[in-house]
Amino acid sequence: MSRRYLPAGKYGRVRLNERGIEFMGHDGKRSAWPCSSVVRIEAFKHDLFGYDEITLAVVDTAGGTLLISEEDDGYEELLQQLPGLFPGIRTDWYSVVVQPPFAENRTVLWKNTP
Repeated sequence: MSRRYLPAGKYGRVRLNERGIEFMGHDGKRSAWPCSSVVRIEAFKHDLFGYDEITLAVVDTAGGTLLISEEDDGYEELLQQLPGLFPGIRTDWYSVVVQPPFAENRTVLWKNTP
């Protein structure tokens, strides 16, 4: 499996389905990440000079990273579904990531521990 990277952006759509986490970019390209291949989920902020953008980083077994922006369609729905698919995922992360402003505040939400 090759390294895959999809940038966060205000133009994508993310959803959870039978194939796992699916992302469709503005160009129509789709990438499906089976939940069984996910080894870590992190949250952090991008400093965009006038505001911060919260991003989820989903890392797979091949080391690929899918970045999901809070601006992507389906982001809120994905957040609601994650605890059902990744038992023990941290749900109190938002306040840790949000403050202080303009700091990355990278936080691990879930890690596969075999």
